Amino acid sequence: MKKLTLTLFLTLICSVGFAQKSNIFRIDSLPTKGVLLDKGWKFHEGDNPDFAKADYDDSDWESIDPARTIHHLPQIRKENIGWFRLKIHIDSSLLNKSLGFIIYQSIASEIYLDGKLLKQFGVVSSNKEEIKAILPLNDPLGFQFGKPDQVLAVRFSVQPDLAYFTNSIPLTTFRIGINDVLGIGQFNRIEPDLPILHGVYIGIFIVLTIIHFGFFLFYKKQKSNLFFSLATFLAALANIMHMEFNMSHDVSFKSHVSIITHIFYPILFNLFLLIAVYLLFSKLRKTYFWLLVAYSIASIFIYQRDWLFGTLVPFLLVTIEAIRVGYQAYHQKFHDAGIIVFGFSSYLVFFILFKLISNGVIANEDIGLGDNFQLEALLYHIYVNWLPLVLSIYFFRNFAFTSGILEKKLVEVQQLSEENHQILANQNETLERQVGERTAELRASQVQLIQKEKLASLGELTAGIAHEIQNPLNFVNNFSEVSTELVAEMKEELAVGNQQSANEIADDLKQNLEKITLHGKRASSIVKGMLEHSKASSGEKELTDINALADEYLRLAYHGLRAKDKDFNSDFKTDFDPNLPKIAVIPQDIGRVLLNLINNAFWAVKNVDKPMVVVKTEQSDNQIIIKVIDNGSGMTDEVKAKIFQPFFTTKPTGQGTGLGLSLAYDIVTKGHGGTIECESVEGVGTEFVVKIPIV
Repeated sequence: MKKLTLTLFLTLICSVGFAQKSNIFRIDSLPTKGVLLDKGWKFHEGDNPDFAKADYDDSDWESIDPARTIHHLPQIRKENIGWFRLKIHIDSSLLNKSLGFIIYQSIASEIYLDGKLLKQFGVVSSNKEEIKAILPLNDPLGFQFGKPDQVLAVRFSVQPDLAYFTNSIPLTTFRIGINDVLGIGQFNRIEPDLPILHGVYIGIFIVLTIIHFGFFLFYKKQKSNLFFSLATFLAALANIMHMEFNMSHDVSFKSHVSIITHIFYPILFNLFLLIAVYLLFSKLRKTYFWLLVAYSIASIFIYQRDWLFGTLVPFLLVTIEAIRVGYQAYHQKFHDAGIIVFGFSSYLVFFILFKLISNGVIANEDIGLGDNFQLEALLYHIYVNWLPLVLSIYFFRNFAFTSGILEKKLVEVQQLSEENHQILANQNETLERQVGERTAELRASQVQLIQKEKLASLGELTAGIAHEIQNPLNFVNNFSEVSTELVAEMKEELAVGNQQSANEIADDLKQNLEKITLHGKRASSIVKGMLEHSKASSGEKELTDINALADEYLRLAYHGLRAKDKDFNSDFKTDFDPNLPKIAVIPQDIGRVLLNLINNAFWAVKNVDKPMVVVKTEQSDNQIIIKVIDNGSGMTDEVKAKIFQPFFTTKPTGQGTGLGLSLAYDIVTKGHGGTIECESVEGVGTEFVVKIPIV
């Protein structure tokens, strides 16, 4: 018995040693799923046509597993071209039967069997710029074994400067399997349902995007809907690109798409969901939050060099932070916050299980949902779609909850409305009565303010009139005294019989009396003008000499200001059109307009070195034009826009009511159908232009 055991042990050692030494891959039969050629491969860098021949000695070549990712095989990237070789021994039962290779690769390759080129996938070249890596999806390579011992040789090139990933989307360097015609599709084939599944996911995510973005548009204060719609939109884009990734032959395209997909999902997808959770529960975004945001963005660039810190760590940190925020909200009695905690927690569990299976820690079992649809695929489809669906359920429940509260509030409001209806009806009567009283008070105040403005202008006129009337009165007094003396002289001459001298004195006396009459009429005219200005306007228009009216009010305004301020002094002049016709106006009202404009002009030139005010008249296009021009300080555009508004004034408090220009505007535009305009340049001067139509 001991001899038999020793013999069997020695035989096993010899057979194993022979198999290892020979490096021959033996195929005795073809199971249903075929045979994966995953052992016995040799590698050599460089290029030589003899490498394809069956009798070439490759005993000094390096052993290699070409099915590993390119990152795990740095030696194959040293040269532009390299070779793989595998010796195969086929059972006689498989000879001369129609078989096929199915190949999965991320390189460019040429497949040789015993020195004969079977197929070229992509472009193998010594020139780096010409290399083109191709993945032959669902493209079996048919052949027959004509003899038991064969050599499979692969001439290949690695396309430079591609982002070959190791963990998130592993790109196998070169993997090949054998099966018969019926089972040739068992290796790495694309499931026919996969595009349909991605299409369903895309549709779901787009619908969620539209719904939640619509919620945001209707209620923009709830910004969590905006970020959730951004997350689902990125998920839809990621699924679109992932579908293209699975269906594409171009390795370069797959490489770049995988980068973009990673940025969209999970990095930005998770980040937007975290922001949505913060906004949902009104969580203060402190330093830790912003560090997470910064790290998530930085992980986009770290990802290509280090999958652990570029993908896994930010994913875990963001997801755990969302769970923490949700848990705090749950304890703070936020409605349905437990759904958020459950959603992110289960999302994290599904992701961890998926990664454990994809990295071989847990066996990937067939779960009976179709060919090649195993536990790994199921977990992938669950974790990718789980969180958006769970969060949508939360948002919908929250919307329904809010709608219920609003409905209750609406009922309460209706009840309050009915209760307050009678109160409001009673208050309306009180308010109407109070409004009537206040309106009457306001009208009375308005009349008083207007009267005050008129009295203010009357006061200014009175000062000017006092000065103006003093001159003719002085003349009357002086000529009266002289005339008295002349009468005495004339009596003396008549007493002595000097008739000629008496006649000469009588002529002088006559001239004096004429001057007394002239200045008396002047004083009478001034008094009449004062009375016309002070009395209430009759509203009846009279033919009026605008030149005379303007001249009168220019002098009265100047002397009125001089009476109030002895230090005030200014030059003024007139430039009247001598052919100006009389027009029908209300003289008292136009006088108030002129007085207000001229007073403002004199006020504006108070601090000017050489002050000048000009009053000008002219006729144009069947209308009389009156211009009041000063070289004062001017106005800003802001002030000019407000000058005709009631109660607006630039004068110090107590020196102006702010009604002068407002009343002038109403008199010209409403009372006489004319216009009043203002042109002013700050620091240069102002010009008011009054236009009154000739009726």
